Amino acid sequence: MSQRPDTPDAADICRARLTALAEHAPLAFAVVHNEQFQYVSAHMDQLFGCTDETGLAGHGTRGILAIETAGDGVHERIAEAAVAHRPFVEEVACLRRDGGRFWGRLQAMPVQR
Repeated sequence: MSQRPDTPDAADICRARLTALAEHAPLAFAVVHNEQFQYVSAHMDQLFGCTDETGLAGHGTRGILAIETAGDGVHERIAEAAVAHRPFVEEVACLRRDGGRFWGRLQAMPVQR
């Protein structure tokens, strides 16, 4: 039996579930590739003070880190964890769009394609 063209495939179902999670869970998260935000939840945009259409998606990840975090090698440690296929968890100093600072728990996990 062949699949009908209007039947969603596994990628469509996964995308729909991710979108539902992003819209309804009180959780700030993003999908990042090569230190670039690919997808950013509305909660994360709000957390970083991005309340208009110019959210974090498409921007570099270094822009949300306070200088004391950005200069301490956090990106290198994340990359090392990804290469080793292990999670990364660390408290980091973050920077809101208005210049306000806060400490956040950064959790990163490599995703297999």
